Amino acid sequence: MELFKEFKREQENAQVELNSNFVEIEKGVSERVQKTGNETIAGTKNFTGNLQVAGKNVLTEIDTNPLWSGAWMMNAVQTVTPKKKITDCQTGWILVFQGWDSASSSSSDSVFHFFHIPKTQAIHFSGKGINLQISDWKGANRGIKYVYVSDTQVKGHEMNGTAPNNTLVMTRVFEY
Repeated sequence: MELFKEFKREQENAQVELNSNFVEIEKGVSERVQKTGNETIAGTKNFTGNLQVAGKNVLTEIDTNPLWSGAWMMNAVQTVTPKKKITDCQTGWILVFQGWDSASSSSSDSVFHFFHIPKTQAIHFSGKGINLQISDWKGANRGIKYVYVSDTQVKGHEMNGTAPNNTLVMTRVFEY
């Protein structure tokens, strides 16, 4: 009979421990799911908040609103200050240049040039000049745009306003 009482006591203790473990599992699942090994996951998964892989944020969408807009030749006295620092962007800035119509003194909806400026430029070479090659719609070399990029600004150079470098104007800065 004593053996049966001892067994029943062990069974009750095991049940209490098992219930306690399930409470811990439920609490842990609501906070984090940990998996190891390789696994293929199919279908759509909806996540709330930021998505991270190996401790790094994963880009899920980009704001397509311009960080700056205008129509500047980017000569020596012109400085653009985008709404967001380059180091706060996912990978950097995109500088958009468009053709310049000197007759109407405005940008034209043609000869678009997109230049990716990585944020490593501002981290390792802040304020240093960048040579941006420009061409016509046939691909012929039509000059350069020379700009200085820091974490917060894009500054122009005096040669950007003289021929043949004056055929494009900077019209937008986007996050990239």
